[in-house]
Amino acid sequence: QFERIESIVAESFLPHLSRVPVQVSSWHGMLMGYADLLFECAGKYYVLDYKSNTLGLDPKAYELEALHRDVLQNRYDLQAAIYLVALHQLLQSRLAGAYDPDVHLGGAYVWYLRGVGSKGQGLCLLKPSLKMISSLESVLKGLEPNIKPADPLRTLQTSRTGGQG
Repeated sequence: QFERIESIVAESFLPHLSRVPVQVSSWHGMLMGYADLLFECAGKYYVLDYKSNTLGLDPKAYELEALHRDVLQNRYDLQAAIYLVALHQLLQSRLAGAYDPDVHLGGAYVWYLRGVGSKGQGLCLLKPSLKMISSLESVLKGLEPNIKPADPLRTLQTSRTGGQG
């Protein structure tokens, strides 16, 4: 099923770029991780994940093309997709009948903090499709109980409160 998750994400995020497969041992951390920040801007909700990676000393090292390469090399695309499924579920719960993913689900920002002074400020936005979110939800529901992600609503609430639950 992990290969299916990778395939779904590759079709939606940066499909024109190649990526390396994820080692099975890396999946646990991705499924059990915490989002750094959730925020709302102009009626859209976003996940933001901070990265302190050093991509180079020149501001050009943090231009969008370089960020895309690093996102795929480190498979932050998968991490972002999992966080977006959790955000989607949270918004379904909180906004109930008023929730429309096309209107409310903005995407996931990967923010390279060392790129703040660069042209794009070190920001890389990954925008999900509803098809990707729905497909991932289906696959994640079918995972073995010992490797299921933490309760996505609790994960997002805990990360929002600084780990205090």
